[in-house]
Amino acid sequence: MTPFAKFRRRASHLLHREPWWAEFWAGAGVLVWALWSYMASIGPDERPIFRIVTRLADESFWQFSGLILGLVQIASLLVDHRAARRGSCFLGSWWWTYLLFALWLSDPNAPSLGLYAIMAAINLFSLVRLKREGA
Repeated sequence: MTPFAKFRRRASHLLHREPWWAEFWAGAGVLVWALWSYMASIGPDERPIFRIVTRLADESFWQFSGLILGLVQIASLLVDHRAARRGSCFLGSWWWTYLLFALWLSDPNAPSLGLYAIMAAINLFSLVRLKREGA
């Protein structure tokens, strides 16, 4: 088998069987959200999502949990540990879904609802693919 054929077979396996790309973008999305939220100079009362979310925990909790979740998701992907990847996908889908519902309850017409739904779906997609591959 030629080196090109080996590379093509491995790339095909990654693209068709592994949800690594979804996990990477989900982890990067959480990191970007956490960093944007931390660096934004907007007060928490001016952002619709934090009206409901901060009743459970303050804004710094969501920023810190997003930062940790994103780092764990990318790290578990890099070390290719199946249980850690499944766990981080499950927590990622929970995290985005919680923010999605909090935003939907406070502002049902917010344009970012679609983004939050997509990020939750990406994590669920990865979780389902990892479960099937590991079984």
